[in-house]
Amino acid sequence: MLPIQLLLFRDTGQDDLALGKVLGALVNLFTTLHGRMHEVLLRCPRLYSLLSMLWSLAIRILKSCLALVRRRKISPSPSQPGSGDSTAGDAAGGSPEVGGEGLRGRTRNKEGSSEEHRAALRSAIGHRSSSPSSPTSVTSVGEGDSGTVTIDETIDDTPTRGVPKRCSHLSFRDDRRCHLPALATSEFCELHHSQPCSGDRRRCPVCEVRQPPDAEAEHHCRDPDYGEELGGKGYYSRDCNSGPMLCVADSGERCDIEDIEWQTRVLRLIRGCDETNPFQLEVRGLDTTVSPPVRRHYVRVEAVASRVASNLEAATRKGVTDLVLVEYQCEGAGLSYAIAERITTSLVLSPDARITFLLVTNRPEGLPSSEACEAIESLRCGFTVAGVVVDLKDLCFNGLLQEFVRGANKPCIIVYSTHSCGADADLAVRSLSRSQGCTEERCASLVTTSCCHNLCQWSHFVGRAPWIRQLGLSHSDFLGCVEASAWATPENTPAEQAAVGRAATRLIDAARLIAVKESDDFSLWTDVKLYELRSDAEADGDLLLELVAEQPHDCS
Repeated sequence: MLPIQLLLFRDTGQDDLALGKVLGALVNLFTTLHGRMHEVLLRCPRLYSLLSMLWSLAIRILKSCLALVRRRKISPSPSQPGSGDSTAGDAAGGSPEVGGEGLRGRTRNKEGSSEEHRAALRSAIGHRSSSPSSPTSVTSVGEGDSGTVTIDETIDDTPTRGVPKRCSHLSFRDDRRCHLPALATSEFCELHHSQPCSGDRRRCPVCEVRQPPDAEAEHHCRDPDYGEELGGKGYYSRDCNSGPMLCVADSGERCDIEDIEWQTRVLRLIRGCDETNPFQLEVRGLDTTVSPPVRRHYVRVEAVASRVASNLEAATRKGVTDLVLVEYQCEGAGLSYAIAERITTSLVLSPDARITFLLVTNRPEGLPSSEACEAIESLRCGFTVAGVVVDLKDLCFNGLLQEFVRGANKPCIIVYSTHSCGADADLAVRSLSRSQGCTEERCASLVTTSCCHNLCQWSHFVGRAPWIRQLGLSHSDFLGCVEASAWATPENTPAEQAAVGRAATRLIDAARLIAVKESDDFSLWTDVKLYELRSDAEADGDLLLELVAEQPHDCS
């Protein structure tokens, strides 16, 4: 059909119009095929990325040709009075740069007509025109942009009809955006999807009923067969990671967090506590066009991935060939895929190295799809991915290793998470303690973000003893700090309340660190650090807890 159009208009003086139609149709065809390639090549992400770059290059070449054709139609004829030589004008002023930098709104035309330049640039980047000379609508599929680039060098993130929204993941290797389309309910594709932390775990995911702050019946709507289904599994032990039944508590009434005297006391305690001076961990090169929640989530993923990779590098220098990576409270494959990419590109592993990924979640919806797991395994020979559905307070870590890690030769075991919200951080710490069966022969390091302190529970809190004895605080003060910690993150919080909220979160983490350092139950960890997460020299309010075991041991 396209050659026929060329022949029809060849001898009628309308060859430019025909060529414009043909090029416009080709651009639309290539753009549509580019958007549908993921349906066929999702299992081969590397091949898809390569073909996407080649496809984008072809689209840009066609757009360049289309822009030149349209520019010929809108440029003045040399025979017209006062128009001058068009060739000389192009040479003096320069033509719009529609390839590469031109798609980002930059141009080299300094002396030409602004109307002509805008018309040509508008054609190049795919804006819809009402003139008869541009009958087709061209969609911009830039290599580094998430939406349509406008004339004033801004980016419109509004989804364009016919082109799926692109994934917001930014690769740490080459600072390029992922080429895969984003899921309908997420900012990320299926490979990089990881549900951002909402901080609203009070609402039951089954019945949507908001639970009381210290509700022990966290799973009151859970299927009664949940325990029976996992009864035969070695990694299931009901409430094994929960706090002691007998815990020191008072009447349970919250203190008045609006009281100036109480706020002054909290600020004074935080200034005199050495445990609240965290290390700085900065994440650079973030995409400024993404929304703040996605940006904060990306900071968490990159921070955890970098610290896990650093610990793995230290283990490989000792000759370790078996690596076991366990993700707690996983919400997709985004975090594990980022770590797998770092292992593939940054670590020097022996050919016989084996890396096992165990993804633990408390609900089936949190597990990634089989295609995402296969994508992780395809990154390197020796990668194995397995998913486990069990509640964190019912997880027997010792049994988990016996179930999935057998015959490993002195593996390096690291547990990591970006969703250790509130009490989940305490459950994660307790699951790796001596009281839960972990010994020098079976121990693991822990790298997790500490967030959502407004969801902490006194019954699971591992820092109860330091909270009362060393900090001199009570159960009511704990409930007050839990409530005040919600002031630490919202942007519209007054500065005075934000300072109190940050101090409350630091006190909770300080008690945790004191307990880990002083209790014999947590003596397996020889290096304990607290990192403050920052992005481009700005604090994000999140903390990263890193508990490192001395060395890997035989787990067979």
